[in-house]
Amino acid sequence: MAGSGLAGADIALDRTAAIAWPSRRAVHVIAAGVAVIGIVAATALTGDHLGSAAQITRDALGMIGLTALGAATLGADRAWIPPLTWTLLAWILLTMPSGTYQQVLTWMVQPPDTTPATITALILGATGVLAYAILGPRP
Repeated sequence: MAGSGLAGADIALDRTAAIAWPSRRAVHVIAAGVAVIGIVAATALTGDHLGSAAQITRDALGMIGLTALGAATLGADRAWIPPLTWTLLAWILLTMPSGTYQQVLTWMVQPPDTTPATITALILGATGVLAYAILGPRP
């Protein structure tokens, strides 16, 4: 998973380095998202269709944002917890009556043309990249 790679061997040493880390951290998270999108999109070459390009991109952006938020708040070794928790809760909440709040909470399983789901994924992606870029991983 990409979350464990969001921290170096010595976080304290990384924080004292004389280079600007925010841009490098942002590129790291974005590259991880692009890699996930590429791997999932490559499954289309095998004849399996996991979803449209728009849905794959939206879901990867939201999940990598959640992973980056997890690294910034819980640490890189626990960065997997927010995406997994949100996914499990989304599957439980699918039985709720539909409405905008359900489209927001279950954004990863909504059709690609669902505006609340897309906005939620964009907010999670941008917030995760910014939080990780500015704060770095939690020690």
